[in-house]
Amino acid sequence: MLNSLQKSSASNDILLSAQKFKTEFGDKFVSIEHLILALANSKDTVGKMMRDTGMKIDELKKAIQ
Repeated sequence: MLNSLQKSSASNDILLSAQKFKTEFGDKFVSIEHLILALANSKDTVGKMMRDTGMKIDELKKAIQ
């Protein structure tokens, strides 16, 4: 089980990644779409599961734009 520091770090990494996607899309606020992209792009279990089901970052980006 992850300790609270690891959880905090993983959550922070997802939020930072979502902010990068927000900037890439030229949006003012982080939205659920940015969070989904950040999760799918992450190296953790959730990201791996999303990619294993066939989600591809480029395809997700196209669907969101």
